[in-house]
Amino acid sequence: MNHTARTAPAPLIHVSIGTKEHINPKSKGTIKVTIFNNTPDGFYVTGIDISSIRFGPGKAVAFDNQTKGDLTLDFNITDTDIQCGDTQAILTGKMYTGEDIIGSDTIKTVGCGGGGSSGSSSSSSGGGGGGGGIISGEPFNNIAMYETRDGYLLAGKPVTFRFLKAGQWISEIVITGKESENDISVRVEELKGRSKLAAVDIPGAKYMNIWINTKKVKEALIRFKVENSWIALAGISSDDIKMYRWDGSIWNQLETTVITKDTSYTYFEAKTPGFSPFAIAGPEAGTKLSGSIPWPEGTPTVTETPEATTEFPSKKAPPINLAVIIGLIALMAIVVVVYIKRKEIFKR
Repeated sequence: MNHTARTAPAPLIHVSIGTKEHINPKSKGTIKVTIFNNTPDGFYVTGIDISSIRFGPGKAVAFDNQTKGDLTLDFNITDTDIQCGDTQAILTGKMYTGEDIIGSDTIKTVGCGGGGSSGSSSSSSGGGGGGGGIISGEPFNNIAMYETRDGYLLAGKPVTFRFLKAGQWISEIVITGKESENDISVRVEELKGRSKLAAVDIPGAKYMNIWINTKKVKEALIRFKVENSWIALAGISSDDIKMYRWDGSIWNQLETTVITKDTSYTYFEAKTPGFSPFAIAGPEAGTKLSGSIPWPEGTPTVTETPEATTEFPSKKAPPINLAVIIGLIALMAIVVVVYIKRKEIFKR
């Protein structure tokens, strides 16, 4: 019997790209697409086989390129086969070392007689700041750092919000909207410890919050990275790493998969139905958190008590008691005086 050796598929690298111009599908001009260097960390554009790169539905081939830190490629618009109303374009390619790369960017088409899409690329929209009215419920002294990205949602289509601050474990959040909506802000908070909004610890976990200023989220993917040294120190496999979401009463394990890895990080993707406090942890947490999570012993629960159901001593009670005592003493004194006077009368 002949056995055929199976070769493991090369890892897929999710890269960050950006289009610098609005796209007129009817134009015979060109479009520049930039692949950002070192996003993800440890990814270098100099290792890309430029001849393998394809862009847009038409899988256009770049006719020119420039490398100045980032890699910028020029494509003929007609070759991309981008149509009026398209809101996303995808770039694919290969590294010289064999890994596949993929990147996507939201686009805006113009010159379509009103049929173009609206909005701008989430990769180039606003950075850290107030964040479109997002109010965090986390005490400020528990937030190590935060970053806010601004953009929009599209009905039934994914939009990517990228997070670039050093130290953030979360690199991208891909959100599909129930409806299209502008002025969307997404805020990621890296926490010093467990969120104060969650009631139960997860052993050895890394904690963060994610907030969004809309309820029109259909589904979302959270892409995050974990240092290989952290995984090695814990003595676990990358497949053991899971993301958990606090739903208001328990930690729920999210569907978490490994995307790829490099010399420094392992990259993951988790599917979530919404945003709230999150945690990233290893297999010990998965064992302890299977099923419903009971309140740990000694953890106080918060209950609401109706007004005036419990009686407490009044602050005016001491003066009332003192008055009673003084009255009794005065009464006794009167009785004593009357008794003495009556005794003197009888002696006469």
